[in-house]
Amino acid sequence: MKRALLCLFLLISASVFSQANLVVVNTDNSATYTAGQIRTYTVTVTNNGPEIATNVVVSDVLPVGIDMTTVSWSGSNGTTGTGGLNDTIATLANQGVVTYTVNIPVPSDYDQEENLVYEIVLTSTSVDPVPECEFCIDTDTPAPLADLVITKTNGQTQYLLGENTTYTITITNNGPSDVVNAVVNDPLPLGITTMTWSSSMGTSGTGAISDAISAITNGQVITYTVVVSVPVGFLGNLTNVVSVVSATPDPVPGCPQCSDTDTPRPKFISTSTTQYTVPELVTDVLVDSECALISNITWSSGTGNTSGIGYFHRQNSDFPLKSGVLLSTASAITAPGPATNTSTTGAAGSDAELLSYMQSLGLDPTLSSYNNVTKIEFDFTPLTDNMSFNFLFASDEYGTFQCNWSDAFAFFLTNTVTNTTTNLALVPNTATPVSVITIRDNVNNTTCNSVNPEYFGQFNGGSNISAINFEGQTVVMNASSEVVPYTVYHIKLVIGNRNDTSFNSAVFLEAGSFNIGQANIGDDLTIVTGQAICFGDTTVLDSALDPTIYEFEWRNNDVIIPGETGPILVVSEAGEYSLIASNIGTDCEMRDSIIIEFNPPLPVEDPIDLIQCQPLFNLRENQAIILANVPVAEQANYEFYYYASQADFDNSILIGNPDAYLSAGNQTIIIKVEDLVTSTQCDAIFSFDLIVESCTPPQPADMSICDELPNDGQAVFDLTINDALVLDGEPASENTVTYHLTQDDANNGTPFISPANAYLGSNNQTIYVRVQNNDDPLAVGFTNFNLIVIPTPEVVEMADVVICDEYILPAVTVGNYFTGANGSGTQLQPGASITSSQTIYVYAQSGTVPNCTDEDSFTVEINITPVVDEPLDVVRCNEYVLPELTVGNYFTAPDGSGTPLFAGDVITTTQLVYIYAETGTVPNCSDQSSFTISIFESPEAVTPLPLEVCDDNNDGIAAFLLSSKTGEIAAGNAGLVVTYHETLTNAQNNVLPLGASYTNINAWTQTVYARVTNAGATDCATIVELVLVVNPRPVPNAISNYELCDTVTPGDLIEEFLLSTKTAEATGGQAGISISYHATLADAQTGVSSIDPNVPYANTPAGTQQIFVRIQNDATGCSAATSFNLIVNPLPSPVAPTPLAACSDGVNNTQAVFNLTTKTNEILGGQSGFSITYYESAADAGLGTNPINPANAYLGQDGQVIHVRMENEDTGCSNTTELTLQVIVGPVANDPQPLTYCDPNNDGFGT
Repeated sequence: MKRALLCLFLLISASVFSQANLVVVNTDNSATYTAGQIRTYTVTVTNNGPEIATNVVVSDVLPVGIDMTTVSWSGSNGTTGTGGLNDTIATLANQGVVTYTVNIPVPSDYDQEENLVYEIVLTSTSVDPVPECEFCIDTDTPAPLADLVITKTNGQTQYLLGENTTYTITITNNGPSDVVNAVVNDPLPLGITTMTWSSSMGTSGTGAISDAISAITNGQVITYTVVVSVPVGFLGNLTNVVSVVSATPDPVPGCPQCSDTDTPRPKFISTSTTQYTVPELVTDVLVDSECALISNITWSSGTGNTSGIGYFHRQNSDFPLKSGVLLSTASAITAPGPATNTSTTGAAGSDAELLSYMQSLGLDPTLSSYNNVTKIEFDFTPLTDNMSFNFLFASDEYGTFQCNWSDAFAFFLTNTVTNTTTNLALVPNTATPVSVITIRDNVNNTTCNSVNPEYFGQFNGGSNISAINFEGQTVVMNASSEVVPYTVYHIKLVIGNRNDTSFNSAVFLEAGSFNIGQANIGDDLTIVTGQAICFGDTTVLDSALDPTIYEFEWRNNDVIIPGETGPILVVSEAGEYSLIASNIGTDCEMRDSIIIEFNPPLPVEDPIDLIQCQPLFNLRENQAIILANVPVAEQANYEFYYYASQADFDNSILIGNPDAYLSAGNQTIIIKVEDLVTSTQCDAIFSFDLIVESCTPPQPADMSICDELPNDGQAVFDLTINDALVLDGEPASENTVTYHLTQDDANNGTPFISPANAYLGSNNQTIYVRVQNNDDPLAVGFTNFNLIVIPTPEVVEMADVVICDEYILPAVTVGNYFTGANGSGTQLQPGASITSSQTIYVYAQSGTVPNCTDEDSFTVEINITPVVDEPLDVVRCNEYVLPELTVGNYFTAPDGSGTPLFAGDVITTTQLVYIYAETGTVPNCSDQSSFTISIFESPEAVTPLPLEVCDDNNDGIAAFLLSSKTGEIAAGNAGLVVTYHETLTNAQNNVLPLGASYTNINAWTQTVYARVTNAGATDCATIVELVLVVNPRPVPNAISNYELCDTVTPGDLIEEFLLSTKTAEATGGQAGISISYHATLADAQTGVSSIDPNVPYANTPAGTQQIFVRIQNDATGCSAATSFNLIVNPLPSPVAPTPLAACSDGVNNTQAVFNLTTKTNEILGGQSGFSITYYESAADAGLGTNPINPANAYLGQDGQVIHVRMENEDTGCSNTTELTLQVIVGPVANDPQPLTYCDPNNDGFGT
């Protein structure tokens, strides 16, 4: 009973847990990945058999950090999905393959130090004999790429001295990966000291940019705004270069737009007569105020075709006015320097008011006219009680003609209410108009005295570097006047050449200086202009506007400053300050802004307190500390001033001897540091304390040292390692440290220990220390410390070990085991198992400070016992070839005895084989295994003839009884087992046997495989082919019914049929076909009881009989059956008609004309589907030939018999009857005579 249950269990196990070697290959065909790109994995699942795999579940483990919603996959089995791969293959045939394509988008921000690991997990209800999966995991190392495109530009090609220029840096990541750990570097351009910057990331700073960005995402654009202040003294080109470095490689590393170079603007002013119209020069340049009420602007210029009115800009010259309006007696475009030639103007123009005014002053008796006059006039309404503007006068008459030749100009201001006119172009603090003869310096012409030389600016004659093309120029002066607010004034700005058109003059009006009530908070206070505020100081912005007329709003960097609503603002921090002054009661607003910068603090450090044990101090010791961040070559640029107290500093009382200053201590010294180079007048003020304390040096800790084995209690000490400690920061070059054996020796300074760096001392010995200042005998201190000698532990030496597989560490009396020297590596405990060859260290330590140690080592050589292969028993057919072994060699006897066998040897007999391996060491380490090889012979099998069947529906598919061939294949050997398989692989693997009845899957012809084995050795098989042939059946042709009329014995419906007449119709022209006729379908299908087609056959039963026809292929014997009917049609039954009578024709009393058709209905007797025809003879009626025509006008004889034919219109069957004719003689009439009538009216009618 137990055996039966065991067999049943094995049978169930074999059927439920089939074996299938499932192999997975997962690859994206790349060793690296790039973040921001899609990785496409090809996952191939192959069943290497030997059996079908069932319920194969294919799933994956996505890489860490992948969003599964972005993942998609598809399989060759028609399945698709999103998210992680998860598919179930119900059955996978032996050698079946399913391939998946998995698309995994790797985000651009994927960790660039993280490998991309994609794993396939495979499960199945089938048992996998080789469950390991070598290629289930695909690992790619990171290869990120980020195409950074960087541009830098300030949108210009030239720079201005003393101005700011703004650069925009644009950093675009074109991906595909994010940039990580990027650093944006933008050093200060050569010669630039002031630079500020801000970024779209929220970072900002001053000076050079070194901005770290943790990540720049794919597609992200980061911008930097960089403001560079160009100093007034800057020379050469301005080149600014930005660079970006990151940990992410750039596939296009070049950066052609990272550098921006500007050349300097010329050192001469520039002028333009087209940049502004004259009205714009007045409103937008000269006045430049939204609240200014300007009207009635007129102008003229008497300089011919080119205008003497224009706009000027100083560019990079030293011209004192930055920009403004130019009025010249020459063309405005000739004003730019250098002053290497004088101009002559040919055209004429005059101004009567200017001439009258100048003549009335009597300053120039020979004045007769003003020519080349240029002027601008306009009306304005001041908003305050004062108006003013700045100007500078220049002329070619300076020098040679400055003594008696005076071009003139005037600023005529007229009150339109009082009509009072005054000239504002006056020498400061005088009523004298400005001209060459009222402001001059005789240095340039000694023939006349100087007049107001303090207002003469400079002589330019012959200079090739002068900013303007005029021989001389005045300083900048201010024209001003009291005015009545809200009253209309008219002003004329006019200049002309005196008496001629040569040696021209010009007046330069400063832009924005025409102040008639607009807000003005001053010029920029910047580092490049030298006007920046000292660090820690404040400055005052004064609008000079009346708070009863205006409301004020102050802003810093466009942010409203809370609480600041007055006309004055005190500034203590850098920024761009702006003022909005709103005229109370109107919509008028005036705005002005100013950039305020603070000079950075001097690059100095705080001084330290000076601490000594005697009262004489060198205050200059702090200078090196204060200048620690200043290059040595630049330290001479700083001057130091020392003050004994705050009161002395306030009264400028200096310490006269800072190198040797005597102090009792607890005193604060004030020090001022002055930068002699920048001349910013910004000094650094510090204070430090002088402290006098005890000269006793710090006491050193006791010195401990390890005793050398064998531990004698003495050791060599380096006493000098305490020098730095006892000096306590004092310079060693200025002090002497000595070591002594007694305190008295230390007090006397002798004798002292020498050499102190190699003293042989004993345990618990006291050493006395003396510290003496070399320059000050009073500065001496004493201390002491002890010497400690620590015993060293001693370990026991151990011998080297050689052993098989494992060594157990024994106990040690001193120390511990370690895997590394000096107590490093892993500590091992006694009893630990050593399974690999290595050096073992025995290490002992005192655990003190210092730690005293001893160490020994020994080697443990582990000879690993080889583990030989353990193959399973083998059953083979005919022979077995020994495979290669991983470990061991083959032998025919145990323990490496018997005959050696080798891989590749052919085993042809059943036997026990041993596998043996050894190390060959001392001791020898060996291992062995054995397995049985059973050899069976393959059976002999016969290749059978094809198995043929006839098709049942001509689709090429039919059922075969495969077992009908078993006897033929086995050649009658009953001890052979024959199974049939659809494929050669199935036959070879003995899987999926076919049943006894099998329906082919390939139409018409298919090969299946017969596996022949001995009953006791199923693995030894002979495989032969069995060809299955499906022969087509003939195609039956449609056969018409065979019909006869019931003529032999009318009424019995039996006639004789000659069936051979239907043969041609039955074959339908097919060749190689035989036809036979049968009374039943069964006889036709089996081909028995055929009817001789050449002998007349009488139908039975009467009337209609079905005849079956067998159509057979002569070559294959395949047949098909069809049928047709034998039909005996009954004869018609005509009604015998009564005689047909007709009157004689009057010619012959025995003949008359008969209408025979009048008898048709009588003969039919109500029957339908029949035709009636008439004949003169019975023979013609029987054959249906020579009918009487026409039958409705037949000339017949009395007593004549007419033969009538009645024929079925459907069957053609006919019958006859007779019709007798009768002629009746009628009366004879006489022929009447004609009647004659005379027509009375000749109308052809009469009565």
